[in-house]
Amino acid sequence: MADAACAHCGQRVAYEASLARASATITCPGCGSDFEIGATFEPGAETILIPESQLANGAPDATGTMLLHADSVAGAAVTVKIKGFLTQEGQPPGDADFRLRSGVTIIGREKGAIRLADAAVSAQHFQVEERGTEFFLRDLESSNGTFLNGHRVRSAKLESGDRISAGGTTFTFSVRQIIPM
Repeated sequence: MADAACAHCGQRVAYEASLARASATITCPGCGSDFEIGATFEPGAETILIPESQLANGAPDATGTMLLHADSVAGAAVTVKIKGFLTQEGQPPGDADFRLRSGVTIIGREKGAIRLADAAVSAQHFQVEERGTEFFLRDLESSNGTFLNGHRVRSAKLESGDRISAGGTTFTFSVRQIIPM
């Protein structure tokens, strides 16, 4: 037997371990919600639940998400997707997290998925590109440059915990495991 946390109420739901080898739908006895199980979850990364519809449209923010502690799903069989996030420093929680789109996310003052009210930021300042499970930063020929961990860069591979600065705005980059609900 194996178990998984219900995406809706958090109750642990036991199921036959053989179901973990393929995608399957199970019903939570606590709230009656159906949810899918699939690939084995890898503990250690921050994990959040996001409705599948938000993943499909690539919405850049975390609206409608629910934080889930990694220990609560460790060893459970669930479908996991890797997503990049930028957290803007100095902003209230909830207003600071931006989920990066699949493919390319442009950040700038006037154009792009993430718009900054910072006069020192160019109209299209920098982009973050998702390539599989890796993420890459590229300056878009901005006037004031893009800085990665305090060093001006034209392009670089990103790692969780990297700090990206444009004008007077600083973000922390992170990679999170997403469990679609």
